[in-house]
Amino acid sequence: MTLIEMQLALRPEPQDAWARLAEAVERAGRVATTACAGLGLQDAPAELSRLEAALEGGLAALRDLGPPLEAFYAGLDERQRAQFDAPVRRRG
Repeated sequence: MTLIEMQLALRPEPQDAWARLAEAVERAGRVATTACAGLGLQDAPAELSRLEAALEGGLAALRDLGPPLEAFYAGLDERQRAQFDAPVRRRG
């Protein structure tokens, strides 16, 4: 997140939106860490239930991430959007 912030050279205006986005990313990371804890340590039915709960938690985390991401993205100029989008476009 720090590297992205430095590369974008954010003006003061999007800083609040950036802070909300960073908080949402941190929450999503905690969900992922929790979901991976104890992977494969249970019997098959219990593991399936654990994985289902992990996927539901991950989906909730992504939904939580959407609004702050959209608000932050809306405050970027064209150059910053291109820079922010570059890693996503390289995957395609």
